[in-house]
Amino acid sequence: MNSFPTRLPSVEVLVNGLRIREGPGLHFPVLYAVHKGELLVAQSKNMDFENDPWFLIKVRSDNTEEWISGDTRYVRYYNVERLSFRKAR
Repeated sequence: MNSFPTRLPSVEVLVNGLRIREGPGLHFPVLYAVHKGELLVAQSKNMDFENDPWFLIKVRSDNTEEWISGDTRYVRYYNVERLSFRKAR
C-alpha cells in the first residue's frame, strides 16, 4: 500500500544506488544515483513500457532528461496509468 501522501504519478525507490540515466535503457549514460526511500515524480513513460518499463523524471533544474527504471525489483510506482508515452531525445 502507498505510504506516501501523494496522488501525483510517482516512483518510490526500493534499493540503494539506483542509477538515473540520460535515456530509457541500460545503454544510456548514468547521470547520478538515488537511494532507498526516495520518492520521485514521474512525468511520462517510455514507448516500450510494457516490455521494458522506464519513467522520465525531473530532479535537476537543467535540461537533461533523467530516466529511472520501472523494474519492480527496484521501484514501486503509483498513479502512472495515465502518463503519456515519450521517446528519448
